[in-house]
Amino acid sequence: MAAAGSLLSGICIAWHGNTLGIVANIISLSLLSGLSVNTGSSVILALLFSAYSYVSSPVYMIINYVERKSDEQKTVKSSRKLVLILVPLIVTILFFFIYRSSSTLFDALASKINWSFISWSWILFTIGGFILLYGFFYHQRINEMAMLDDKFVSNVAPKPGNTILFFGKEITLADEDFSARLLFILLNALLLIVNVLDVDFIFGGQHLPLGVTPKQFVHQGTNMLITSIVFAIAIILYYFRGNLNFYEKNKTIKVLACVWVAQNALMVFSTACRNNLYIQQYGLTYKRIGVYIYLLLTLVGLFTTLIKVINAKSNMYLFRKNGWIFYSLLIVLSFPDWDRIICEYNMGYIKDADTAYLLSLSDNAIPIMLPLIKKDSSSEFLSREPYDRSYCARLYNILQMHNYKDIRSWNYDDIRVYSEITSKEFTDSVEVLDFSNIHLDEKSLAMLAIYNKVTTMRLHDVGITSIRVIQNFTALRKLDLKGNDLLILSGIENFKNLEKLGIDYDRLCDYTPLKSLKNLKELYVNVITPDECMELGRELPGVNVQIGAVL
Repeated sequence: MAAAGSLLSGICIAWHGNTLGIVANIISLSLLSGLSVNTGSSVILALLFSAYSYVSSPVYMIINYVERKSDEQKTVKSSRKLVLILVPLIVTILFFFIYRSSSTLFDALASKINWSFISWSWILFTIGGFILLYGFFYHQRINEMAMLDDKFVSNVAPKPGNTILFFGKEITLADEDFSARLLFILLNALLLIVNVLDVDFIFGGQHLPLGVTPKQFVHQGTNMLITSIVFAIAIILYYFRGNLNFYEKNKTIKVLACVWVAQNALMVFSTACRNNLYIQQYGLTYKRIGVYIYLLLTLVGLFTTLIKVINAKSNMYLFRKNGWIFYSLLIVLSFPDWDRIICEYNMGYIKDADTAYLLSLSDNAIPIMLPLIKKDSSSEFLSREPYDRSYCARLYNILQMHNYKDIRSWNYDDIRVYSEITSKEFTDSVEVLDFSNIHLDEKSLAMLAIYNKVTTMRLHDVGITSIRVIQNFTALRKLDLKGNDLLILSGIENFKNLEKLGIDYDRLCDYTPLKSLKNLKELYVNVITPDECMELGRELPGVNVQIGAVL
């Protein structure tokens, strides 16, 4: 199972390239390492021992080397020679830095040495990888914990004696049974009230109490569930740890315990309904999906606890079974493209989706977010919506990085996303491009030419010096070129559909090319005097000159 999990999580990395797949793969390989040494180990302890192996690798490298080679005289001699070489080198390096700090002349000479041929990041990466691989192949165990794990039995065995000591007083099984009955009766009654109120609210059309938000309602329910389930399982584990499982009059307490488990499961359902109401109002997020996953794990824990009570299983049984179930769920959860699912749901079902959150998702969601910039809804032409800039920057980054990625960083989703954002259907639908404050050279603008159907383009302060670098975008009706080093407007006459144009007045000296723009209605300039504004108005009759700042 651990080997299969390693392969499956590796497939997820090649498919999505996401963090969850990487985490699942690291856990799978660590688990595989632990179980290869001891196939009878539990999931949790195998992972714990793997982490211990990684951390202690540098120490065990030395210990294991000495132990393996202590009887080999030849190796001892070679080791002695290695030490005799290393010690002088280390001392020399130490004095090199001492002399640099004490002599300015020596420091000036040493500073002329070009160390660029040394890649410290590569060295650290290689050493770190070597340490991790050593811990992977030479697995270490904490013996005391391993011995407890090796003594695992799935069923509870009866113990001699029917009494236990509690603060020095003997407690019989009958006393413990009575205490457990009373406790479970009270807890069942209390939890019944909670569940009735929740069910009535969810299905009875009740309103939240005054001052309580849906967010608080969900969080309170989840936090209460966490506390309740932990205590529920802990109490059951305590009472059914030993001879009470074999007490001839324990049927009542078993029924009460099962009812309490069922009521906790009902609370899981009500919390899921709360979370669903919250999602319907505000949309999907990773945390809200995480609530569903936690609830699923809780149900699993309650179900295995129920099996323990009914079949007199040991506490270690829960520990082991839940470990494997949780690990298996981690592998399964690595397969869905969660970013795309979140984006599709929020764009399709939420009226005012949180744009900032969607833009924080991975590139997989970018093609789905096209409607965010498909229409230029801003009332002011020069106002740059933050999501426009962020979205376009993401598009630009995907196009740019596609040319630099190789087989080492390949994954299917990157290829799919690139194919989607360069498809004719997508490029023809893009109407707004905002690359303000992003330096663009001629090569970059040529790469962006696939979006030549855009009608609004904001290129504020991007570093262009000539109109010719944007000649492909002839469908433009709105163009912002402020903040660039334009000295002439030659080539602007090719933009026949241009209605609004933003330029820097003080850097240009010839506005005659603008006269060829028959559809030009508004001209936005930065710093200009009233006299210059009047002169510009005479040169461009019918064009409304908008002044950014009046002297």
